[in-house]
Amino acid sequence: MDEEFRRIAGSRRPPRPRGMVGLLVPVIAGTAAGLCVPLSPVWFWAGGMGLVLPLFLWVRRGWSTMPLLAAVFLLTAAHARMAVDGRSAESLAAAIPRPMEYVQFVARATEDAVARTARPGRAPAAVFRARVEGLNRDGAWRRMDDTIRVVLRGRMDGRRLPRYGERWWLRGVVRPSVPRRSGLFTLPENQAVIDTDRAFFLDAGRGNPVVAWCLDRRRAARAVLARGLEDFPAERGLLQALLLGYRENLPPLLRQDFAATGTVHIFAISGAHVGMVALLLAGLLRALGVPKTRWFLIVMPALGAYVVATGAATSAIRAAVMAGLLLAAPFWHRKPDAISTLAAAAAAILLAAPRQLGDLGFLLSFTAVAGLLAVQPIFDLWAIQRFRRDDWQLEREERPAGRRWRETGQALTRFGSMSGAAWLSTAPMTAFFFNLVSPVALAMNLVVIPAAFAILLAGVCSLASAAVSAELPEIFNHAARALAQGLAFLIRRAAAVPGGHAFVRTPPAAGVVLWYAVLGLAAVAARRVKGALPAGLALLAALTVAWGMREARRCRVTVLDTGEGNAVLVQAQGRRILIDSGPAYRAEDTLRQLRREGVNRLDVLAATHSDAAHMGASVWLMKELPVAELWLPAETWSTAPMRRLLAAAEEADVPVCRLAAGAEGAWPGGMAWQVLWPPAGLRLDRSDAGSLVLRVARYGAAVLLMSDAGASQEKAMLRSGESVAAPVLLAGRHGDSSATSERWLNAVRPRDVLVSSGPHAEERHPDEEMLERLAQRDIRVWRTDRQGMIYMDFAGEPARWPDPGYTIRTEW
Repeated sequence: MDEEFRRIAGSRRPPRPRGMVGLLVPVIAGTAAGLCVPLSPVWFWAGGMGLVLPLFLWVRRGWSTMPLLAAVFLLTAAHARMAVDGRSAESLAAAIPRPMEYVQFVARATEDAVARTARPGRAPAAVFRARVEGLNRDGAWRRMDDTIRVVLRGRMDGRRLPRYGERWWLRGVVRPSVPRRSGLFTLPENQAVIDTDRAFFLDAGRGNPVVAWCLDRRRAARAVLARGLEDFPAERGLLQALLLGYRENLPPLLRQDFAATGTVHIFAISGAHVGMVALLLAGLLRALGVPKTRWFLIVMPALGAYVVATGAATSAIRAAVMAGLLLAAPFWHRKPDAISTLAAAAAAILLAAPRQLGDLGFLLSFTAVAGLLAVQPIFDLWAIQRFRRDDWQLEREERPAGRRWRETGQALTRFGSMSGAAWLSTAPMTAFFFNLVSPVALAMNLVVIPAAFAILLAGVCSLASAAVSAELPEIFNHAARALAQGLAFLIRRAAAVPGGHAFVRTPPAAGVVLWYAVLGLAAVAARRVKGALPAGLALLAALTVAWGMREARRCRVTVLDTGEGNAVLVQAQGRRILIDSGPAYRAEDTLRQLRREGVNRLDVLAATHSDAAHMGASVWLMKELPVAELWLPAETWSTAPMRRLLAAAEEADVPVCRLAAGAEGAWPGGMAWQVLWPPAGLRLDRSDAGSLVLRVARYGAAVLLMSDAGASQEKAMLRSGESVAAPVLLAGRHGDSSATSERWLNAVRPRDVLVSSGPHAEERHPDEEMLERLAQRDIRVWRTDRQGMIYMDFAGEPARWPDPGYTIRTEW
């Protein structure tokens, strides 16, 4: 190990005490315990106070640290538990006992409504969060105090959108306590869908006046950034998204390209934006000759207003807190420490909002910064050793060209190491939450960050010049437009690079933890042992390859949650077969679920029949995913969705295969499929009569997919004499009373029945009589409306009794 490495690694210096880092550990553990452990907060409070009181006598003793940390853990858990429990006596879940109900209520907007463009099968809408103050469900008003997510459905047509602090009278469908995954945790959220003609403005001025002022300045800034860009909506939306966080005007295709290249983070007002604003302010103060000891008093109010005005995202709050602590160090004549400020920012956010522990923004923001602080300095060693000046050469003897080459190479290498460290530290989180692995992000971040800074600088100049002249903002806006056009062009090119990005199946949580454990240990060891970090990265690469090989052997049948529709994904090792695609209005949800299973292409897309609830999203999915083959039943009922599907298949040159009873085949991994219905030449009197019925089996375990086949089709299949036995049955017609008869259950003899139904069909699907028949036979029932996606994994080898040869689990 050379002297340079020892000097940078600091192995000879004693470790710097960082009390905030040690305090952060019980804060994180306590917050997690409070969110996950269903105990009364009283127990946590009692335990914490029982340890705090004696600490007044023990605090001077050396062994008092452990009781102090335990007290912090218990008190933090109590605080988090109270944040989860809330006040149940005034909650919507207590006031509305049914899964959904049409009611009227009064709510106060806690944020500006965001317009949402039309999506496949969905009308345009506006979304905002509000605080419910009153509820009327039976003719009488009662006071409430609960949060709700409101969707104003329909075209606005010049209608007033709710703004922060306004009270609105709303009437529509309310679903209390809907399970919603937020980062690591699935937490309940109240939701409401309101038609635009059922929303009426009452009054304004009900919010915090400081927040209201910041948001009002944000709207004025948005108008300034739009000057002169009326004919450039895409560039105008990009500028407003980068500077102010308005993302609703971004073209959907451009946003998809940014997501594919791993650079969509620049549209969220994050630490990068706060850091850029802080750098601009610091540069201005330095140019004006303001001493550093006074920067804190000037920069922090500006950063606070910017963070509040742009939505107070977690990453922006983190960056603002860190910037404040770093600027406060010279103000208090202290030496700043980035690691301690990061720990302090995390503790402050968790104490203010415990649910942030599972929030995606919190996890990605702090993970990326922690990776930069831990890993990037190790990468810097190579840059320093490669581009350092010869110690035996006098500074005046170095040629100017050589010095410029050395300094430029060192700066570029360090910038690249920052991108690599951030990518290494966030790749597991990106794969876990977005199912995306984007190697091209390593290169594109080197382009996007400087370009975003230049666009941000032009936008700030536009806003600053608005008070001086009406023409100057247009000049700066057009400069930002030119930069935005160049950035969009590069992003589109990068998104089209073969192998630049891919979607992967959600990795296990234990694997994500193992990744960070290995990376953290390698980063710590690298400060004492040369080559520890490359060895750790090699181990991570080997573990990733091993996990990929294991997942490549998986055989699974997944019933997707498509509401009152049907979509089943069959994974036969490397092959992907989608049987039905769900309705058109759930197309994006279906694609998102396919991405979670690592689907980048479909070997087969099968439409069981011409029902729009089953194959309405097929045309849209064919545009988003490459499809190798289209399967249809031998006879299909002519409907508009079926005609559009056939036309799309012909346009994309996708071969169409017609299937009839008796057709069979094999897929990789020992999986076999067989068609049980319809027979060739069947004359249809309706679409459901020709529903494709498939049985998929492996090593004796089988699942029978009934689609919309009803009682008449069940009788016809029984008369054919063909065996229909299967331990797992996907109930026909979504569990309707006209399917899954007693005779059919006697012939199939299922142990488990899967039901694909929507939450709005609580009293129709599945039918209560059908559920009663299954209960009498001790058959387990799995429902997408209550449990989300249903996963059935086949065993890797022939099962021995009593092992059924498969396992079933659900999303919730």
